[in-house]
Amino acid sequence: MLINTERVFNDEGLPIYAMTQAKPFQNRYTLLGAQCFDKFPTWKSAMFNPPPVRKQMFAAPALRKKLRAEAIEDRSPSVFPRRWDVIFVDQVKLARNKLFEHKSVEELATAQGKDGLDGFLDISLEEDLETRFVHTNTQGDPEAVCEILKHPAVMIGQSDAGAHMGYDARFGYSTAFLGRWVRDHRIMSLEEAVNKLTFRVASIFGLSDRGLLRPGFAADIAVFDPATVNTLEPEYVRDLPGNETRMIQKAAGVPHTIVTGEIVIENGAPTGALPGRVLGRKLN
Repeated sequence: MLINTERVFNDEGLPIYAMTQAKPFQNRYTLLGAQCFDKFPTWKSAMFNPPPVRKQMFAAPALRKKLRAEAIEDRSPSVFPRRWDVIFVDQVKLARNKLFEHKSVEELATAQGKDGLDGFLDISLEEDLETRFVHTNTQGDPEAVCEILKHPAVMIGQSDAGAHMGYDARFGYSTAFLGRWVRDHRIMSLEEAVNKLTFRVASIFGLSDRGLLRPGFAADIAVFDPATVNTLEPEYVRDLPGNETRMIQKAAGVPHTIVTGEIVIENGAPTGALPGRVLGRKLN
């Protein structure tokens, strides 16, 4: 492999491109459904039991000792951060607990004279396991993120296309890139940023009629305000079969979207037009 400041090539001389997120990976969960505890045997056992049994297990003092040892005292690598100061209460069920929203579990526990684990489990039990928590697993060093995002061999992407709709909303990477990193951190010019999100991606994936405003190309256009463009906080809606919940994330500063020449979003509202189609590379 050959690496220089501009490009990365494999042993056959073919260019290699890395893909990265312009948004932090945030894990949102309740104790009705969470994957971040799967590494811990006692937690996993509790999470695989029906909610009434699960609540009994979480309330038992002897079991809490095992839960504490696995999640906090054990220092082996884990997707669960093992620190109550970086785990936040994202949403509560009961009005009396509203004051804890957007506070860390450590702050919640300190206010109640408890340790982190007891504060975490007690509010969950009080709210029938419906308290939603959030912690961030990436982008702890903004300076390093800036260097990664502006590298010419790095593509901006990694949307999960809704695959983790109950836990994360990863499709806001373009507006986060333009807002937080390009406007606020000034990692590159706006023109370079638009090129990185459009023509560079189309070129790498062989989409020969996309990525530029040019006669004969598809008129796919996002109209945005550089001064206000950004992602908004995720929201939850119940519109899936069985009244299940999914996460959505809206954007600020993107009033209009045009797909193949038809306006699909006008002044922030859908027009009802659905001209889009699945794209594929044209092979010879």
